[in-house]
Amino acid sequence: MVLETLAASSGEYTADPTPVPTLPVAIFKLSYKLNFIFNEKRSRS
Repeated sequence: MVLETLAASSGEYTADPTPVPTLPVAIFKLSYKLNFIFNEKRSRS
């Protein structure tokens, strides 16, 4: 999955779910939101 790849490449990913890698998560959420908005606009037109 993309989230694990981003977290692993940032070097902050650990097996313990408690320390959340904030930067990869932010990037993932941002891209997800942008994709959602883009798909909404494309489906309307």
